[in-house]
Amino acid sequence: MAQDSSGIRGQLRFWRERLWPHQPRGPRFASSSSLYSWDNFRFAVKWFIIPAGTVVLVVGGAGEIGPAHRAATGHGTRGYWVAELQDVCRNPPCGWLGNFVLPDGQVSRYYVSYIGKHGPLHQGSRLPAIDTGGANEVFPRNESQAGWIADLAGIIIGAIAFPLWVWRVPYRWLRSRIRGPDPLVPSV
Repeated sequence: MAQDSSGIRGQLRFWRERLWPHQPRGPRFASSSSLYSWDNFRFAVKWFIIPAGTVVLVVGGAGEIGPAHRAATGHGTRGYWVAELQDVCRNPPCGWLGNFVLPDGQVSRYYVSYIGKHGPLHQGSRLPAIDTGGANEVFPRNESQAGWIADLAGIIIGAIAFPLWVWRVPYRWLRSRIRGPDPLVPSV
């Protein structure tokens, strides 16, 4: 039976052999023609999952650190968060969406999450909150928030991990491609 070079298996095999022509094959989960081979898994983790994860850590943390830090320092628009819709969930506690209401009663933001500790809620529950301009969230007004520390940790981890990945994977790969195969090691 001839090997079909079309489809995702053929594309993965084509790029793997084109990018790493002199690499020996490692142990596999299944046969060499399987989509779930060890080489395909390693290829995906090395070239896609790790760099994407580090970028998500940096970008996600950078987008949320400002509002979380402003909430921790008490800066922002003061008002109340009023519970409106409970998320469907199987295991309590379930999340709620609500509206941010200014002290004069005007609704300034619809369907935002309350990021903080609270007791049992029902529709119409009213909690003091502060709006710091976050994407879809408001924070407790009188509670010290340490959420910005987690965002900062994500930024630091991503900022360290991405350059390490660049040195470890693409830089070494490019350097080995420029040098070519080692003439002292026989190819198998």
